[in-house]
Amino acid sequence: MNQLADAATPIDMPPATDNTHQKSLLESNWSWTMEFGCWVAGVICLLGIVGVLIPFHGKPLPQLPWSVKLNTIASTLATFAAAFLMVPVSSAVGQLKWNWYCTSRSVAHFDKLDQASRGAWGSFKLLFSRPG
Repeated sequence: MNQLADAATPIDMPPATDNTHQKSLLESNWSWTMEFGCWVAGVICLLGIVGVLIPFHGKPLPQLPWSVKLNTIASTLATFAAAFLMVPVSSAVGQLKWNWYCTSRSVAHFDKLDQASRGAWGSFKLLFSRPG
């Protein structure tokens, strides 16, 4: 009977590996990498707008190939910048919402932050709401 008890001791068993912690850490790093990458891409697009427009400031519009106008390039870069910057901004508003939730605040404030994380109209309303 003593041999049976010794055979079932945890010392004889191989150590358990916890892959879920490593997986969640990798997923967390991927999220941060994607957010930072989108932020960098958005800033590059904004700098691209400046880089495209400054050389032609005060000069006549250039004749670009394929009938492309300077305004088309600027508006395309602005659209890409807005799309790229949407990722870190929405993540930041979501994080602010959970930080707000962890402290004792009213549900109305939490609802305003929740609406802001869901769309432009909620963000607009949050800009003009009283902080509290």
